[in-house]
Amino acid sequence: MLLPARGVLEVRSVDDEHVIALFNPLVLAFFSRPPSADELTLIAALAEQGRVENIAGGMLFVVARKNASGGIEPRVREFFEQLVRENSGHFGASAVVVLMKGFGGALMRSFLTGLLLLTRKRKMLQIFGSVEEACRWLAPLHALDAESLFEAYEKAAAKVAKV
Repeated sequence: MLLPARGVLEVRSVDDEHVIALFNPLVLAFFSRPPSADELTLIAALAEQGRVENIAGGMLFVVARKNASGGIEPRVREFFEQLVRENSGHFGASAVVVLMKGFGGALMRSFLTGLLLLTRKRKMLQIFGSVEEACRWLAPLHALDAESLFEAYEKAAAKVAKV
């Protein structure tokens, strides 16, 4: 599986609740439900391919769940913790965007930020409440244009049913 040219959008997986795309050197992911095992496997394969091709990329991961009861699924949290541990020496910055409104969204952003404060990953992973803000922070760290990154995300996420 080859990665697309730098700055080219390529959708790898999509349905009405998620999209996983590449905007080299970044993986763009949007989920309005917890990721399935197959989707997590795809994300891991993309990270591995980036490592093989010596691309110091990152991820723009967007969560827009209607119902956050139960919080972050342990298998999903463990997957991402392991992904960060295994790739932190090679990959660049990543951003997590929690688009959920109200107390549930604020709680999830606070919880994730709290976890980051307990690790050494604070400079390479940031939590945001808007995709545009995340793109403004993330793009320059990967020598990308923030507007182009935001447009790529919007184009990829347009394939998903609106939450």
